[in-house]
Amino acid sequence: MFLANSVGPMLQYDLYTRKTLPLIDSIMVRDGKSYTWKLLQSYGMSQMIAGADDLFFAGDMYTEEYTEIKDNDYVIIEIMMWIKRAVKGEDFVLKSLSEFINWLVEKEHKNIMLINFDLYDNTAKSAIAKLVSESKHSSNIKTCTEIHNMYDVFSLYRNCSYSLSFKYHPVILALGNSKPCTGIITDNDGYYESKLKGAFETCGINPSKNVLAIDSITGALLIDTYQQTKNITCSKEMRSKLFAVRTNYMQKILSYLE
Repeated sequence: MFLANSVGPMLQYDLYTRKTLPLIDSIMVRDGKSYTWKLLQSYGMSQMIAGADDLFFAGDMYTEEYTEIKDNDYVIIEIMMWIKRAVKGEDFVLKSLSEFINWLVEKEHKNIMLINFDLYDNTAKSAIAKLVSESKHSSNIKTCTEIHNMYDVFSLYRNCSYSLSFKYHPVILALGNSKPCTGIITDNDGYYESKLKGAFETCGINPSKNVLAIDSITGALLIDTYQQTKNITCSKEMRSKLFAVRTNYMQKILSYLE
């Protein structure tokens, strides 16, 4: 039995997974029923259950507090090296983010937390430093470029007001804490599209407004997306449903071990 997973796009590994995955007893699919679910169906599989990524529940399980900024007065923006994949270049992406940050501070009266999830992502660290140094609101920006305690990160997402990210797991942390968020696809092979859009679909949210392609973003689009999505969250009812699915699945797994 497999806890929450995404499968695919498999590309050169498709033949291997097509032969082996049907042999498992059960797999929990974490990206809705439009991506992994359909791929596994094409393998002739029916032993799937739709659920949420395990990290979805981190905000409930770990309650240590990060105290440098006040609850709900800040927006988290996660940066990663694949901003270099933008056709218009990294500088254009940073310019768009800078415009968004300025607007958040000036119009929404928000503070900003710039975060990098990968300790060795020097591209992201450099980009964050540039955003801060060139901002006219640098005093409103805090940074987290070397994570040594994930519990601090869980707290940041539990207490933020909004999240923008280029990775999958920040979206999961935001959705799991019932925070509005936007994810940006940084590839063109379907990998991030399936995971990001699927994360919203798992929560019963249409991803059309919440997921952007990196080559589409501008400062104006980020502002417009924020305004359209800042009240869209995973409902308490859906969170409870997803937690029940995971609890029942864990109990089933444990019953096999008795």
